[in-house]
Amino acid sequence: MEKALFPRAARAGARVRQGDALPLDPERVQAYWILARVFALQLRWNDLELTLANAQKNVPDDLRPLYEASQGLLQAGKDYQRAEGYARKYLSQNAEGEEPDAADGHRLLGLLLEREGRKPEALAEIQTALRLRSNFKAAKEDLKRLED
Repeated sequence: MEKALFPRAARAGARVRQGDALPLDPERVQAYWILARVFALQLRWNDLELTLANAQKNVPDDLRPLYEASQGLLQAGKDYQRAEGYARKYLSQNAEGEEPDAADGHRLLGLLLEREGRKPEALAEIQTALRLRSNFKAAKEDLKRLED
C-alpha cells in the first residue's frame, strides 16, 4: 500500500517535512526511506540530500533510503546519473530483513542504465538480477525487452 501512495502524494505536490515524519524515533529507517522516495519524486534535491545524510548518520547499517531515492528518480524520469550512484551505493552492502534484495538492486540499476542509453551494461545488470533470483518475473520481462 505504501508504494501505491507515493506517486499520488508526490504528483499532488504534498509538502512533507522531515520533522513531520521523524518525531518519535530518528533511529528507525522507515521514515527516511519514505521521505527519500517522496523527495526524489518531487525533485526536492536539498531535502533529499539532507534526508539521505541523516539516514546515513542515524541508521548507517540500512541503505534502503538510497534504494528508494533511486527508485523515485527512475519513476520521475530525472537525474539518472544521481539515481545510478544511489543504486550502486545500495548494492555495496547486504540488504536487511525484508528490504529490497540484491536482485532488486541490480534490476533497478539495469533500468537506470537502460534509460541512460547504456544497453550492454543494463543487460548485464538484469542478467545478474536473474542469476540471483531465477524466478524474478519483472527481470525476465526486462531481459526479453533488452534482447529484442
